[in-house]
Amino acid sequence: MTFGGDENDEGFSVQQTIDGGYIFTGNTYTLDNQEQIYLIKTDENGELEWEQTYGGTGIDQGFSVQQTSDGGYVITGIKSDLSWSGNDFGDGWLIKTDENGELEWEQTYGGDIIDRFHYVKQTDDGGYIMTGWTSSFSPSGVYVIKTDENGDSLWMTTHGTIYSDSSSLDQTDDGGYIITGTGLFKIDENGELEWEQTQIYGEEFVFGNSVQQTSDGGYIITGFKIPGESQSYDLCLIKTDVNGEEEWSQTFGDIYNNDWGYSVQQTTDGGYIMTGGTYVNSSNSDVILIKTDGLGQEQWSQTFGGGNFTLDWGHSVQQTTDGGYIITGQTN
Repeated sequence: MTFGGDENDEGFSVQQTIDGGYIFTGNTYTLDNQEQIYLIKTDENGELEWEQTYGGTGIDQGFSVQQTSDGGYVITGIKSDLSWSGNDFGDGWLIKTDENGELEWEQTYGGDIIDRFHYVKQTDDGGYIMTGWTSSFSPSGVYVIKTDENGDSLWMTTHGTIYSDSSSLDQTDDGGYIITGTGLFKIDENGELEWEQTQIYGEEFVFGNSVQQTSDGGYIITGFKIPGESQSYDLCLIKTDVNGEEEWSQTFGDIYNNDWGYSVQQTTDGGYIMTGGTYVNSSNSDVILIKTDGLGQEQWSQTFGGGNFTLDWGHSVQQTTDGGYIITGQTN
């Protein structure tokens, strides 16, 4: 299924809802070239039930959505009253809606420069935890805020790291949080750093786009790896123990083209499902979906998309209750 209008539209996050349908968020361009958050609810067959947009006259983007315990939804992203004209000012944005996508409340967070959130999760206490990126606070880099159920900030922390424009987190079984970017680090329930791993192995630079705690208490990460001085990069899957020490890693893709992972989830059989993108050639990329066993060995893979001069990729994947998978991303 595709959704959108005459301009550019992109999906960043998808989740199966309690009624068996799907909720996903991303961005939609208006005819006057402004950008708004796009929230879409479908039934179990992907048929549109309703859609909502949020935003003003600037560039507003939604990167993550989750259904909340009351049946509504929470979305996070960036709110900016300016167009992208070299002044990338904006604040992190948290939006809470009811079950029909009607706005209940919103909060913005940040300082004088640019701040954005890439991931939101409702926590066990009914509040929310968000991670993203900040250049307003020191050290600039990964930006984490914990809020109460009304979106009021309880604490914030920043973690300086290079190339941290995307980050992901998961709440861990001890009540803390695991976060990935160019590093992997663990914080406790109050945002205090417990440990960190650089995820840089020799001459290979690794960047993580998605992390999840696994059933054995360790962590699974997907992103991309740049081997040595190579100009291309490979989709990678890394499994660590509970302390972030690498247990194994796998790479996927054509050594001559770029491949990357955006989202990973442990599946009910103990393996893993990943989505991202793969370049077929310099002007054409496809959505890639890879299923592995519990040791990261590929069991099967699929690509979606096609056509000359088209860029297609997947941003988010989740296993569904029938054992299949739901993916959102973009196609042009």
